[in-house]
Amino acid sequence: MTRERHDQFAKALLKSLLEPLGRVTRHFEVPAESLHVDVVFEGVDPSVEPEDLERFGFLGRLVDQPCLFEPYRSPLQDAHLLTAMAKLTWSRLEHLRRKKQKSKQPTHESPPLLPPRLWILTPNATQGRLRAHALSPAAELNGHPPDPQWWERRLWPSGVYMNGTAWGFGVIVLNELPIQRETLLLRLLGKGQTQLEALEQVRRLPTDDPLRKPVLHLIHKWRILFREAPSATREEREVTMLIDTFYDEWHNRARNEGRNEGQLEGLRVALRRAWRKRFGDLPPQVDADLERLSTLEALEAGIDALIVAQSAQDAERALNLLSPQLEV
Repeated sequence: MTRERHDQFAKALLKSLLEPLGRVTRHFEVPAESLHVDVVFEGVDPSVEPEDLERFGFLGRLVDQPCLFEPYRSPLQDAHLLTAMAKLTWSRLEHLRRKKQKSKQPTHESPPLLPPRLWILTPNATQGRLRAHALSPAAELNGHPPDPQWWERRLWPSGVYMNGTAWGFGVIVLNELPIQRETLLLRLLGKGQTQLEALEQVRRLPTDDPLRKPVLHLIHKWRILFREAPSATREEREVTMLIDTFYDEWHNRARNEGRNEGQLEGLRVALRRAWRKRFGDLPPQVDADLERLSTLEALEAGIDALIVAQSAQDAERALNLLSPQLEV
């Protein structure tokens, strides 16, 4: 049940996060072998800008070409590696077939077909097993030592292993990733302390962070999964309690923000109505000033200023003085 629940969450997380960037399918069948790739990212949509990918951190950089994702709840096993390689082999052969078909078609402008890469996501792995399968640190394979400035310099972080550069086959050991925002989305799929630290980091994300809202929605879905199947282990109970705390905080904050925004909009409507009764149509600049008044105190001060203003010019000057102080 633990494995099944984690699979559901991992697939939902990856699919939900990647859908804004391009087409995503789940349970892609590998013919003849009755194997299924957990998550297939078919390529970045042409409408997606490079900065949109960057907002997704390291996950965004991983999907700069088609990717297959195989998330596991248990530590890396030989069977995981062998099964994943079988899936990647078929996928690469299919890519060659499609590329050959495309070469026979009339010449036309289209982006090149890039070969897929496969990433195993595992909570932890032994160095012995990685070496046994010829998996080396990606940083080392690409000729640079581990670098704390990996993100800024567009290098590979610690925790990423590859078996050379030709295959496009790699393992991401989640508990070895640097603990920073850029790896947050992947560390959420970890286990134990790795996952708990990632959840706590979600909690501390600024309210305007583009990752916060989609991840919180997914945590809400994960909360439902845990409710349907009660937690069996201590680790699961800790995660469940933390998710419950996040959900309650998020729900209360959203409710309060919604109530506050409703009050703000009500005062703006009242201010506009009062202006029209006293001075006629609102000038565009006045309407813009009202939108910049973002607290109840400022809008109430605006109403007071409108009441005592002797002319439309006096009222406009008063609102203009109030609004710049509140710009974000």
